[in-house]
Amino acid sequence: METVFARHAPWARLCWDSELSEQSRAGDIVIEVRTHPSEFAFIIDTIILKDCDAYELGLLIARDLSIALACSTICDGTRHGPTRAPFWCVVWTEGAAFLGDDCESLFAEYYEGCSQEEMRAWGPVKRVRPIDI
Repeated sequence: METVFARHAPWARLCWDSELSEQSRAGDIVIEVRTHPSEFAFIIDTIILKDCDAYELGLLIARDLSIALACSTICDGTRHGPTRAPFWCVVWTEGAAFLGDDCESLFAEYYEGCSQEEMRAWGPVKRVRPIDI
């Protein structure tokens, strides 16, 4: 993960969330990794403290992680959807981009403490169509 960040944000000092104290943010990008029960087994949350285009950086990081890890990744896709609705995402599958819709998906709807019944009701992220990025 650090290699991918170094490629696209060489200016950034990375700080893992577990290294944070209440008073100090030692990095330009704060990273937290946690498990998730959806088809995307891990969530990588970032807080970017330096002025940059976080949307574009997210696309690059998600694409490269999908290639490096030979898996699907997901990131914000609101600039690529036909509307500005918050459920548009970009799903990367080994470097190929798809416009996704995460509305009513386990990925978007899951919350700590939700029931197994709720989790079964939500489906996977819908892949709407391939897109060129």
